[in-house]
Amino acid sequence: MGRIAVIQEHSLQSGKKISRADLEVAINPSAEAAIVQRKVDPNKTHPYSATQLIERVNQDRKSGRKLTSYDLYSMAWKYDLRSDDRYAWKGEHNSACVWSGDALFFLKKKTDEEYEQVRQDYRHYLRENKKHKHKK
Repeated sequence: MGRIAVIQEHSLQSGKKISRADLEVAINPSAEAAIVQRKVDPNKTHPYSATQLIERVNQDRKSGRKLTSYDLYSMAWKYDLRSDDRYAWKGEHNSACVWSGDALFFLKKKTDEEYEQVRQDYRHYLRENKKHKHKK
């Protein structure tokens, strides 16, 4: 795969209303680095429901079997995708995650063999958890 270079030019303007700002910058002269955090709309950065994500992954995969929600659950468990903002976002009032384009890319590049191994690991994990719950 080739590399792509992108040149970006940014224009920042100082303003008084923080509520209308796209980003906020604070400068600490003694700091080694400056961190800029950007406000983002998770509806734009994470546009896929679980069902939509699986459909898109299946459309974009060049070969292999059709993936199911179990494949998504297995991968999310194995790679802790739900706790990584790059892949998943969960609102305060919603128990379901929504998924990003990064999650789409992550899932579509996995092979059937990787999916099968993770499914087996997840199945084993669920069985073990079930046994421990019954022992209590």
